[in-house]
Amino acid sequence: MANPTGKGGWTKGQSGNPRGGPPKSRAMTAILERAGSRSVVMPDGKRISGKRFMAVALWELVTTGSVTMPNGIVWVVEPRDWLETVKWLYVHIDGAAKQQVDVMSDGESLAGRVTDEQRFAAVMGAFVALGTRVHGGDGEGPPAVAPAGGATD
Repeated sequence: MANPTGKGGWTKGQSGNPRGGPPKSRAMTAILERAGSRSVVMPDGKRISGKRFMAVALWELVTTGSVTMPNGIVWVVEPRDWLETVKWLYVHIDGAAKQQVDVMSDGESLAGRVTDEQRFAAVMGAFVALGTRVHGGDGEGPPAVAPAGGATD
């Protein structure tokens, strides 16, 4: 692409490639998509797509602990491999389980442990940290605000 200024340099602040580069192909995805579309001949002579075979084989593996390959060989998996496969399948069907992280209470309920004054102080501290003025103030020190029902010193 030629320089739009015609002077041998780019205009300050303008990208030399405003539309970006060409989209990247997802080579492995495309290869797997093509491979999964091919048919597989099962031991009974029936033809199914590679994708369907993977689904059937995966389900057979988690429900029986073994899988019959298209050439008739039966693979039996170890218990730990079976468990890892079950976990993987569960995550891909239902999504990963939501995990709660407790970083403050050592497993105890926080209900009733934080007072209104503490909540108010935390919110006001956040406003001050952000440099926000609340109901006036001169920007020097905390904003001139009191908790509901409370008085300022």
